[in-house]
Amino acid sequence: MKLRKSTRQDVERIIGIWCEAVDATHEFLQADDRAAIEREVRDVFPSLDFIVAVNDVDCPIGFMLLEDGVIEALFIEPARHRQGIGRALVNAALARHGRVSTTVNEQNRRAFGFYERLGFRSAGRMERDGQGRPYPLIRMRLDATETTLRVRLTDIELEVDVSGDGTPLLLLHGALGDRRTLAPVASALSAAHRMIVPTLRHFGPPPRATGRKAFGTASQAEDLIDLLEALGFERAHVVAWSYSAHSALAAAFRRPDRFASLFLYEPGFPTFVTEPGHLDAVSADGAEAFGPVAEAARRSDWTEAARRLIDGAARREGWFDGQPAAIRRIHLDNADTIGLLFGQTPPVPLSASELGTMRIPVTVAWGDQTRIMYALVSQAAAAGLANSTCLCVPGAGHLMPEEDPAGFAALVARHMASPA
Repeated sequence: MKLRKSTRQDVERIIGIWCEAVDATHEFLQADDRAAIEREVRDVFPSLDFIVAVNDVDCPIGFMLLEDGVIEALFIEPARHRQGIGRALVNAALARHGRVSTTVNEQNRRAFGFYERLGFRSAGRMERDGQGRPYPLIRMRLDATETTLRVRLTDIELEVDVSGDGTPLLLLHGALGDRRTLAPVASALSAAHRMIVPTLRHFGPPPRATGRKAFGTASQAEDLIDLLEALGFERAHVVAWSYSAHSALAAAFRRPDRFASLFLYEPGFPTFVTEPGHLDAVSADGAEAFGPVAEAARRSDWTEAARRLIDGAARREGWFDGQPAAIRRIHLDNADTIGLLFGQTPPVPLSASELGTMRIPVTVAWGDQTRIMYALVSQAAAAGLANSTCLCVPGAGHLMPEEDPAGFAALVARHMASPA
């Protein structure tokens, strides 16, 4: 099941779902009223845009009409009730708006209970419906300016923090991270954007969402596309850091129709680096950075492996131990994923020529104090992309999103103000 915007070809099936769902749940309607409401639906629905839930053959099985944070209609095929489709549609509303409201028929206790289980609360009563018929309506509201959604993908559920209001903007963490990592960045941007910050597959404190897919950029790219489809976004702005930056590039290459823009901070895989001297430099710097990490990983000393990985990324011994306790906690909660990093599937083999076919606007940024491998990979990405802006950040290193979240948020805000 995925979500998408409706098309004109969907209208008859949408009306059919409405008829089936109303007959199954609105037994309180008088026959004449039921027929009159259907005539109104058939007159109005062809001119409206819906978010539809579709099955594996792209046939609608449910739909939602969402207008400025108001769920005007939400109906599911009766045979598909209690399969998470309604929750997925409400999640799509919450991914777009911090405050969501709806009205339900007072006699429709199942609908009232559904919204109440999702956190909606009563906010008033109307004696008659919008057409003056004697069917009382209950107003229901959910203030979800900051909340955590559980979003169903193919084989797992991801925990996704959402906050703020405005244009939706996804933030993707890197290695040794989870949704907590970029929470300060999200907070700094939430006045202008609806921030969407997931914990990616295999990451986060236990219990983790692992599913059936192997660890690697290929599965991350697939999950990113699935996440956008699960939330019903036609095109999304995505910010990705380090490991996830390559995954985001791979996803955007595969499905450019799903991406409005990318902001990439220091991607790390040199699949599109073409100059032999630069490849040698990346390889040598990678060996220097990750060799000590690998030695600790072979002993399954994940705390020491995390310390060496973070110190190496910062280019400063003792950096890990000097970080605030909250940041160290995130790194340690994810320290054992270092074993997955060393056993990952090969990175998606994006080439420079493939980058050159991408037309979406991309900002590629790196710090002038970062490791040479990140600088060279970032510069190669910026040079290969057809519609890129490159940005070398004075005084910044690889860990800028953690070290200076306000400064990083300012870079993203600049990108969003003029993504081309």
